[in-house]
Amino acid sequence: MSKFFKSRKNSGEIDFENVFFDSKNVAGMNTQQMQGVIERPITKVALYSVFVFTLLVMALYSFKLYELQIVSGEELYLASEDNATQYDIIFNRRGVIYDRNDFELAWNEFSEEHDFALRRYVDTPGFSHLLGYVTYPQKDANNKYFDIEYNGISGIEFAYDEILNGQVGFRAKKQDVFRNPITGTILQEGIDGLNINLTVDADLQARLHKELARYIEEQGFDGASGVIIDVHTGEILALTNVPEYNSNILADGEDRQTIASYNTDPQKPFLNRALGGSYAPGSVVKPFVAAGVLDKDLVSPYFRLVTNGTLIVPNRFGGPPTYFRDARNNGVVNMIDAIAKSSNIYFFTFGGGFGNHSGLGIYGMKEYYDLFGFGQKTGLEEFNEQSGFVPTPEWKQDTFGERWLLGDTYFTAIGQYSFLATPLQLVMATGAIATKGTLLEPQIVLNKNQKPIPQVRRVLDISLEDFDIVHQGMRQVVLHPKGTARSLNLPYISVAAKTGTAERGFKRSKQNSWTIGFWPYENPKYAFVVMAENGPSTNKLGVSRTMTRMFQGMYADGVTNYFE
Repeated sequence: MSKFFKSRKNSGEIDFENVFFDSKNVAGMNTQQMQGVIERPITKVALYSVFVFTLLVMALYSFKLYELQIVSGEELYLASEDNATQYDIIFNRRGVIYDRNDFELAWNEFSEEHDFALRRYVDTPGFSHLLGYVTYPQKDANNKYFDIEYNGISGIEFAYDEILNGQVGFRAKKQDVFRNPITGTILQEGIDGLNINLTVDADLQARLHKELARYIEEQGFDGASGVIIDVHTGEILALTNVPEYNSNILADGEDRQTIASYNTDPQKPFLNRALGGSYAPGSVVKPFVAAGVLDKDLVSPYFRLVTNGTLIVPNRFGGPPTYFRDARNNGVVNMIDAIAKSSNIYFFTFGGGFGNHSGLGIYGMKEYYDLFGFGQKTGLEEFNEQSGFVPTPEWKQDTFGERWLLGDTYFTAIGQYSFLATPLQLVMATGAIATKGTLLEPQIVLNKNQKPIPQVRRVLDISLEDFDIVHQGMRQVVLHPKGTARSLNLPYISVAAKTGTAERGFKRSKQNSWTIGFWPYENPKYAFVVMAENGPSTNKLGVSRTMTRMFQGMYADGVTNYFE
């Protein structure tokens, strides 16, 4: 017992802080004052862990500070500057569009309600498809511009949008934290768009449109188109369509009812028929076939062919013959008469061949159709120009799985079957006849600082003598007592022409009416095409009357500069 007490005495004083208590606090002890809690000294591992963690945090903050100040410092500075800067758009002026005589066709009109100028177009009917229209700069729901430019949608506005548009400018304004302006600096000066002179004559175009509109109203056609060119330069002097949309209404975009009616109108006011529509040309192709027949020396132009209104083709398999009819009994005709009277039988015979008379055949005709530019775009592709179509045996086989027939050749010789052409193609081809062999590209923009430079597509290797015969035939269309465009026989102007009627629709109840021509006959300067679409087959008053009335109106008003 004494030994035990002696041992405890020798161990020294009792250190109550190192005494292990039970896991439960002794009753009455205050745990918030650490009573009854065991405390242990901090280990070296814990100290090292805290030290390493602190170093990592300091390294991370140092790296981020380096990135913000050194790596991205300049970029962030510029961004902060930008946050304190407000940018204003300085809208430029879009280029003005004039006709060849500096008459304004499209211009800018300023209004206090808009930051930019509104586009305005000539009120005279007949120019919408040519000029087109624009849409304006657009704002989002926060009243901020997300589209800062005019956008040309069709016509000249679309084709020459980049030239007309120019470039907008910008002004930067510094502002304080309360967004009060401090200074203003122009970052980019606006550049106004360039003005354009078109080759068209506004007066000539307006007159042509007026007569086309009058004709389809009187005769019950759905629409019409007309083009006039300078045959030596390819300049388009008039290009118009009926009906048309209103460029001012479409640019403003506010008259929703009228705009909606354009989309549902069966007369297709959005269609630029002059180069965006392809139509069966009918007999207006006969002068081009005649040029090929003469060039191949298949028949003398003075050979007299007996016709009686019907061509009877025997069936080689012994069945009933096939009858190909003319519009009338034209009697005995030579080539000049055949053009003047529009004899189908003559062109069946020498276009497709019959009896002892060799014809060009479908491939021979296609050769000359190609030379005159049919089935090809003329060069105004920015206007959604169509290429038209000349049918071939291969096309028929591939499309319908059927072989080519003699009748297909015959109908191709008179511009029907699946033959398609645009008015612009026909007027350019007519210009090639007028100049006796030079096929040009059309030109729509005029450079007033230089003489027009013709863009020659090709020179046709057909003799002047052959073209003379074609000229004579087209002149007789106007002069002959049975000519099909006698209304153009006017005392103050000499016109050569060719008419055509292409039947269409169920039971051929509808027709397209065409007239092509050039003037003055003795020294051709101008060529024209007029076309009326989808009129009654009972109509006997050809669309050539539109040119007659236009010439008469010009003469009555003393506008005779185009007659010389």
